[in-house]
Amino acid sequence: MIKVAHFYSEDMALALIIWLCSLPLFALIVVPLFGARVALVAAILLLILVMIVCWGICGWKFVRARNSREA
Repeated sequence: MIKVAHFYSEDMALALIIWLCSLPLFALIVVPLFGARVALVAAILLLILVMIVCWGICGWKFVRARNSREA
């Protein structure tokens, strides 16, 4: 895996894969019930939420790794 900023990028790749795999769910459930515009907004909001969670996990790993190097 590609090493970025002393961490592997698998967390970000996993987040993007989860988001991509959720798009058919939006297409099958949200579009017929609420329309394409609502599904698009919901998909973008889900992407933002997944990225925030990913950055939180990466930040936690960074702080934990920095603390273990200092100890």
